[in-house]
Amino acid sequence: MKIALVGAFDRYNYGDILMPIIMHNQIIDSLNIKNIEFSYYGLFESDMSKCKGYSTKALSELKNKEVDVVIFVGGEILTSRYTGMYLNTLNNKFKIFYFKSMRRLFNSFTENICRKKTGLGYLKPWVPNKNDFKTHKIIYNTVGGDLFFGTDKDNVTSVINNINSFDYVSIRENKTYDAVKSVRNDVFLFPDSVISISKYISEQEIEKNISKSKKEFIDGFGKYFVLQVNKIIGLKNIESLTEEILKIEEKYDAKCILLPIGYAQGHEDTIPLSIINHKINNEKTVYFDYNNIYETLYILKNATLYIGTSLHGAITAISYGIPHFALTNKIKKLVDFLETWGTTDIIYSDVDKISDNYEKINQNYSDFKRKVETKRKKMIKLVDENFQKINQIILEENNE
Repeated sequence: MKIALVGAFDRYNYGDILMPIIMHNQIIDSLNIKNIEFSYYGLFESDMSKCKGYSTKALSELKNKEVDVVIFVGGEILTSRYTGMYLNTLNNKFKIFYFKSMRRLFNSFTENICRKKTGLGYLKPWVPNKNDFKTHKIIYNTVGGDLFFGTDKDNVTSVINNINSFDYVSIRENKTYDAVKSVRNDVFLFPDSVISISKYISEQEIEKNISKSKKEFIDGFGKYFVLQVNKIIGLKNIESLTEEILKIEEKYDAKCILLPIGYAQGHEDTIPLSIINHKINNEKTVYFDYNNIYETLYILKNATLYIGTSLHGAITAISYGIPHFALTNKIKKLVDFLETWGTTDIIYSDVDKISDNYEKINQNYSDFKRKVETKRKKMIKLVDENFQKINQIILEENNE
């Protein structure tokens, strides 16, 4: 039985790297099928072992390989374009500047160049037609994104036809679900599969993959909240973020961990967080960098509160029953997800209101905790239902 897991696993973003690990563990734990052979595909070949992720083959290689089931594991893949995906994998500053400049001046031309670099021919990098692969089944698992973003009107029919060629489609939030439902009847709404991280990744696996020094420090640090922010929002709000953290620390004798979650180009959490850490410069604020995904997970699961721009930072918090809210309303996929599943009464906070919202949660902590715990249990059941539907397709294929 050959199963190919496909997604943006070829760049260092916490959620992207977690998704195939969850899917792999779920399939192994749930299905009594011997000799399952997994393979992992991003747009490009990569080695993500340093951050404890799976290494990937280039998706173009999959076009010529016989596999039983292809699973697009999740993420904001409907929105993605080739240029953005290519930029996310770059480390060379000159190349990044060059392609960003080209995209501003000649968007379609640059998109075609980046498409050629992937060796893929279809319109959007994660929206192929089933006939593009030598596979029996193609599954879309809890995906998100704007269905027609960046798609010329003349090409909308092509995107719709590709979506309709898949054997199973599940979506992770209402707005994308409504859009896909308008072009395909048999589509399902389920939470992002990473919600089940607390079920499918054991405490032993987490502790086995984190450094002793980081674990000892976190265990001895005391109660803390996590703040994470991406480059775009962070650099615009350095002073306000610094002031809000200091207000919380002073008023509540609280501690804060500044935690980068997105490392890839376009996210670059390390840039604003390192500046904030330098400006605060006290013992109550700690900046953790160079984390593998299990170290990031360990810090998140032991926090009292998560505040940030990362969807999978919030999803991890939900999985472990931790109160949370989005930092600003600018991250559409995060706000849409929290609104769909109702895990918190504070969906997002403006930057200058962080300390006010911290106070609201602190004063009613047990209520916020109870709400997320209640929603978490329901969401994990829904994720299991989604997995059961996927398992059924895999079992049918295995028995044919």
